[in-house]
Amino acid sequence: MSGKRYGIVVCPSCGFARAVDLRNKTTGCSHCDKRLKLSKMRIYYHTDSMSELSWAVGRMNAALSNSKIPSKEKKESDIYSRIVKEIKSDGTRHDRLLIVASILTHEFGSFGEKELKMLSERVDLGEIDELMDEFRKLKEIYEPREGKFVMVDF
Repeated sequence: MSGKRYGIVVCPSCGFARAVDLRNKTTGCSHCDKRLKLSKMRIYYHTDSMSELSWAVGRMNAALSNSKIPSKEKKESDIYSRIVKEIKSDGTRHDRLLIVASILTHEFGSFGEKELKMLSERVDLGEIDELMDEFRKLKEIYEPREGKFVMVDF
């Protein structure tokens, strides 16, 4: 734990973000009533401020519910070409992965193995399984379902 008193977790059952007191061992989801063990949960945000916490929960729930369906006139190849162009610039691997996640989330609502394979046909980002593991480790990424990723902005 980072020393902060409050945090945000996302319920694995219903997908809603909720504020938690990190001094507790468990909490209940206010949306679906599932009991959550905090030691098994990923903490997406840490703070000591209640006002900052409520703002962050609102932002996270807004981001999680903001699934966009790509417009029909936009071709998938244009999306992947844009990603390749943007990640070719200087930056760390972390920066490049965030660019990939940001664009894919914005265009498709979420992304997974299929989208990463399409991208890997245009640029080498490594093995797909290893790439998916890297996305799982990023604090800016939420995995609402196994193998499906969403970038969460704060």
